[in-house]
Amino acid sequence: MITVRGEQRGREVVRIALAHGADPERELVARGWWPVRVVAEGRAPDLTLTYAVEPGPSVPAPPAVAWDGIRRQRPAAYALVVADGALLLTELSGRVRGGAGLWLPPGGGLEAGEHPAAALVREVWEETGQDVDEAVLRRVHTSHRFEPASRTEPAVSFHPIRLVHTARCTTPRSPVVHDVGGSTASARWVGLDRVRHLPLVPWLVQLLDEEPDLLS
Repeated sequence: MITVRGEQRGREVVRIALAHGADPERELVARGWWPVRVVAEGRAPDLTLTYAVEPGPSVPAPPAVAWDGIRRQRPAAYALVVADGALLLTELSGRVRGGAGLWLPPGGGLEAGEHPAAALVREVWEETGQDVDEAVLRRVHTSHRFEPASRTEPAVSFHPIRLVHTARCTTPRSPVVHDVGGSTASARWVGLDRVRHLPLVPWLVQLLDEEPDLLS
């Protein structure tokens, strides 16, 4: 279960069990609290997202969508890594339905019992061959989509919860994909002035539009 906590000056003021398909920041705003910064605590699948909050106007969150099929709520950790004026990015492979050829930061789902920061280090190594440290959680991005049934998979209501960190790479190397045959087709360092020239996953475009200093 993923729990969302709000703290004002170190005192808990709100606690929410994150429902399937819900966005943690919208849930806080719906209760009259404006999220300022966030840290992740615990290990998968029981994570707590603790926000420092300030009072704000109450804006109702979108209503939940009814769904009787399979539900998948997937917490994942991603790393925005900048070194020598370049951002580390990975290209999705043909194994990702509807995403082949799109670029995004290295990262992926948390394994059972794994802390987000540990998952981030593991995923960056598997997908790019880079060693990173000093991971700092900067944003939590969620989406909610319905994946139709395929010949081998049933229809799914999918709720990814992306814990987007910045991280440091002190010894950048030529990227190598160690997890061959998985969701990553290739990896590369991309100059910051060239990032927007690539076909990026929509959630990364949204984050960079909302907070361009994430790459500074």
